Amino acid sequence: MNSREKLVELHGITARSDAGYVVFRNLDFTLTAGETAVIRGATGSGKTALAEIIVGRRQPESGTVSLFGNILTPRNSAILRQTRRRIGGVGGIFSLIERLSVAENILYPLLIRGDARSFIKTRLHQVLLQFNLTGRKADRVSALSRGEKLMVMFARAIIADQPLLLIDEPLELLEQPRFDETTNILKRLSAAGHTLLILTSGQKTITVPGAREYQLSEGQLQ
Repeated sequence: MNSREKLVELHGITARSDAGYVVFRNLDFTLTAGETAVIRGATGSGKTALAEIIVGRRQPESGTVSLFGNILTPRNSAILRQTRRRIGGVGGIFSLIERLSVAENILYPLLIRGDARSFIKTRLHQVLLQFNLTGRKADRVSALSRGEKLMVMFARAIIADQPLLLIDEPLELLEQPRFDETTNILKRLSAAGHTLLILTSGQKTITVPGAREYQLSEGQLQ
């Protein structure tokens, strides 16, 4: 992947909520491969809507959405599916499947991709160790604490080496040790060259060296 490739390009995005009020007004945003962007916004400012537009789950009223060089349109379902498989997610719309085990949730991107069993086994072992989940791999997600579920989401987000990681409210309601651990994970992922888009209410400060920071307010990124 070209280090200057534009992974996300939003141009002139205007969108309304389900209730009919304007969420975005002519919004522009670009994220280049290897960059980290932190978008802060109050509850109700449109962070979830932004995530939905980026993954193609919500269509803007006007403007263009381009991911990995492809313009997303509802008519091209094949492009939408391919695009979604290249995005790893934590929080927000990227919920876990509660009835499945930790291992089953983490493996989901690899199973969809159809990777070889030997690779899947090796990769699962690696990420379970990385996120201290080896002892919980057979447990159902519904039995985990919020902090443990967050670690499962991070493990699932990186297991397939997807080029874009979209992370929604990673620090809210965390106890201090888990808060510090999560902050360090974000810093390590960014330093390793992962492309991160972090959405946060800003109630707890996220500081990632070199990240571009934005404020989402009144339908605009400032």
